[in-house]
Amino acid sequence: FTIGILTGLVCIGFNKDGWWFSLVFAPKNIPSVNRPFLFLIELLSFFMRIFSMSIRLFSNMVAGHSLLHLLSEFINFIINLSFGKTFCIIISVFPIIILYGWVLFELFVAFLQAYVFVLLYLLYLSDVNKSH
Repeated sequence: FTIGILTGLVCIGFNKDGWWFSLVFAPKNIPSVNRPFLFLIELLSFFMRIFSMSIRLFSNMVAGHSLLHLLSEFINFIINLSFGKTFCIIISVFPIIILYGWVLFELFVAFLQAYVFVLLYLLYLSDVNKSH
């Protein structure tokens, strides 16, 4: 998905400005000796920010799902104890409440991550549409 966004941003930039789009990667008012090095650094940062965005989204999703899995396994373990079904069900009420609260929190995080993803995409798009 992020590869498509990166490809779209580059296509929009080249479609709008042609080869002048590459000036986005060349900072102004720098010595000509440093220009090739800074061009490579800016080009690398342009491509890496899309990948860092996808890694952040992936790690947030994995962390939330892992904790949900651990909580559900803990509740399953408590319910399957051999003390007696009514006692185990009474004990498991609090972890079940925590589990449902965590599901609601994960929904909030999902909407927040979608908001951040769109906001960063629009920020990257504004960088591409900047006049040179």
